[in-house]
Amino acid sequence: MIELLRYKIELRKLRKAQKELSEKFKHVHDRVSKEGYDDGELSYVGREEEEITNWINYRQTQYYQQICARFIMPMPDIEDSKLYFKYNFDDDHGDRDILTTAGFHFVRNAIREEKKRKREVFVFWFTVIIGFMGALIGVISVWNK
Repeated sequence: MIELLRYKIELRKLRKAQKELSEKFKHVHDRVSKEGYDDGELSYVGREEEEITNWINYRQTQYYQQICARFIMPMPDIEDSKLYFKYNFDDDHGDRDILTTAGFHFVRNAIREEKKRKREVFVFWFTVIIGFMGALIGVISVWNK
């Protein structure tokens, strides 16, 4: 639960930064369009916005890895280029594997299926136990008469 709260707070901060950069990009784009001259600021702001977007996707990938570990289910193969892409944030960690949109859909569907299986098992045993208790109550009520 605490991990989910941390994840939500971090995503909120990243999305806020992304929104600010998006507004800054629009402002710089409008200014460059009026002046007809770009000194590199437009591409710089665009690159920062792309990096924030990739941080969001990376954090979501980490979150889904935690969920898959909790359900003891594998993540998709990292070598599958349809499900992952590599991005370097220019830090000491080098290239990081981030899920693509198709990868996010694949993992979400796998998590939903696993949750559904666990829920079905619980409902099955709950129904069996309730039925057994009902039968036991019926036998006891008949026995007392």
